[in-house]
Amino acid sequence: MSATATDVSHQQLIDLCVADLRSSQARVLETFKFIPDDKLTWSPAPQAKSGLRLMAHLAVSNSGISQLLEGGSLPISNFEELERFVEEQERQITTREQAVEAFNQSCDAYERAIRQVPEATAISFSVWANCRRPPRSTCVWPGSTTTPMLLRSTTCRPAGAI
Repeated sequence: MSATATDVSHQQLIDLCVADLRSSQARVLETFKFIPDDKLTWSPAPQAKSGLRLMAHLAVSNSGISQLLEGGSLPISNFEELERFVEEQERQITTREQAVEAFNQSCDAYERAIRQVPEATAISFSVWANCRRPPRSTCVWPGSTTTPMLLRSTTCRPAGAI
């Protein structure tokens, strides 16, 4: 059985994206709770991020994408500057409480940004039917020439697929 696509309205697109955001937020927070305090800054390799830095990265990334969706810009002009900017912002988050607060605030900002995207800028959207679990949204809006937005993309398999 193959999956089929169904077009949805702009408001349904927004609602699906927000629902996916909030579902992802809950999963991230639930997972983050399981990192013991004494392992929060542990990293498996010098170039790898710790659990704390990963959470900080999510918060910083969400905030940046929110700014871009709202028509703002970031203080960068190339990828190297972006890396430095993100790393600098991440390093300011040093505790579990700060990470959770920054992540929650960034999710709130992301929702506000998603909700203000005008219908005229939304690209065609499809939801795959026959998924084993509720479908996740694939939300794409054209941003500036440097920031096409892919908010979430998940491949659904037909019911019964492994």
